[in-house]
Amino acid sequence: MSISLPVYNFTNVAAQTAGTLVRTGPGVLHAISFNKPIATSVLTIYDGLTTGGTKIGTITIPASPNTPAMIYDVAFATGLFVVMATADMDVTISWAPL
Repeated sequence: MSISLPVYNFTNVAAQTAGTLVRTGPGVLHAISFNKPIATSVLTIYDGLTTGGTKIGTITIPASPNTPAMIYDVAFATGLFVVMATADMDVTISWAPL
């Protein structure tokens, strides 16, 4: 028996910006891996091409960071856009197109 596993693309974000457009068009947000979490940093995720899209979630890193990865496995319709604020973390966003 053969098992087909999904193959995810990835986008690394390692600096604060007004936002990073990860993908245009529909897809699946699989996971966010925190390679270098920094206390009180904030990562906001949107289904859209800008911050005007529908918010999927906001992650605030706790004072004692221990956040290796967060699994989402949620679909987005318009695009995947993220904003990193407060500090320069290093995160990897795993996603797949639909």
